Amino acid sequence: MASQLPKGGYNKGIVIELQCQCPPGCLCNSQKIRKWHHKACGCPSFINEFGDIFCKNFKDRKDCQGYFIQYAQFQCSVAKRSETWVEFKSAAQFLMALAQGIQAAEFVLQNDANYIHFVDTLNKEVQRRWNN
Repeated sequence: MASQLPKGGYNKGIVIELQCQCPPGCLCNSQKIRKWHHKACGCPSFINEFGDIFCKNFKDRKDCQGYFIQYAQFQCSVAKRSETWVEFKSAAQFLMALAQGIQAAEFVLQNDANYIHFVDTLNKEVQRRWNN
């Protein structure tokens, strides 16, 4: 996974593949954990411990610049049929959805210290940045 990421910019701290369920209100009403892809280019999305979402093209393409999770829009295959994009309305909603994805990433983080650091830092950054 790390080989898919360019150096610099958003690729700092601990980075995992973005996996979470659809936001509440999505047409699919699914609780399934999904791997998400970047809206502009379709490449896999990643999230760093600071709550920034980006893909491997964040340095090379203007339409692929990273963004904070508050501004993330999601579209599963059901929503795509109606050209609908949905967002998480609150930090709590997103953190609950992401928690399952982080649990799945526990194997990627390789040890408990990395896992705890990622979750702790992400939680602090979301609290600090969500409404600022």
